[in-house]
Amino acid sequence: ANKGKNFVQDEFSINTEKYQEWFMSFAGFNNDDQVNSWRWGLNMKFLLGMGMAHLGSDQIDITVNDRNSVQINQMNARYYHTWGSSSTLRNPFGMSFDFLEGTGLGADLGLVYEHRPNGNKPSASLNYCDFEKNNAYDWKVGFSLTDLGFIYYNGEADDIISTANTNWNVNQNIVQNGQFVEGDEKFFGITRTLFEPLEAEKYNEFASYLPFAFNMQFDKRVNQYWHLGGYWTQNLKRKNSVGLRRASYLSLVPRWQSEQMEFGFPLTIANDYTKVHYGAYGRIGPVIIGSNNLIGLGEFLTNTQY
Repeated sequence: ANKGKNFVQDEFSINTEKYQEWFMSFAGFNNDDQVNSWRWGLNMKFLLGMGMAHLGSDQIDITVNDRNSVQINQMNARYYHTWGSSSTLRNPFGMSFDFLEGTGLGADLGLVYEHRPNGNKPSASLNYCDFEKNNAYDWKVGFSLTDLGFIYYNGEADDIISTANTNWNVNQNIVQNGQFVEGDEKFFGITRTLFEPLEAEKYNEFASYLPFAFNMQFDKRVNQYWHLGGYWTQNLKRKNSVGLRRASYLSLVPRWQSEQMEFGFPLTIANDYTKVHYGAYGRIGPVIIGSNNLIGLGEFLTNTQY
């Protein structure tokens, strides 16, 4: 049914990765006039990579000849994986030391400003609650850059820099490999059935890059109990980049809070600004219960198909 059809895929990537972060933090503050309060922080991270796999492309343009072959009009693609890639799917949290396959460096840095209108108000009281009230902010804003860094791996890398006007016979073992082969053999099968027949360039070392992102937080105190918070995360990596990517989102959170309790109603444009989520949460003392996606939570709880 697809004979003669042309398919074009723009840049994309599929990634799985597991690593540990060992970090050292540095922080400071400047609060000379008591009204304008600045704080900053820096994390320096040493990274232990315990497995990754990446399949990505800048562009794929193919035409279907028949059920057994396709005409590759243009392809720029790459496939990287380590020897323990499957552990990222079986045990994804990295809480134990699996087979160490790479090391790297990373950093986070951030800055927060608070405006405290009563910060320099003289007080004769030694009561800490009075001191705390004088230092309460009416608004604050924070900025951060997170996960700037890389992990350098030993593994297997296949690069198709540019392939054009090439006929490729579809290997049915690709389907068999996905269905019946387990563990790391799944990943090596893609190399043998797709990248080797297309004469991809091979390497034994490659770099994966952390999910670099810009973050902004804002909070406005409307009155004694009501606040309006804003949270923005913007991914700073391209769709075809090697390594995990952070999904961009924008969230507004009106909330009522006191010392003993709090409730809020997040409204979030999530998943790279493609989905709208409605949420609600409550706090009594130190206990918080809620969700930033009530519809998704409801679908999960009522799902009987899995």
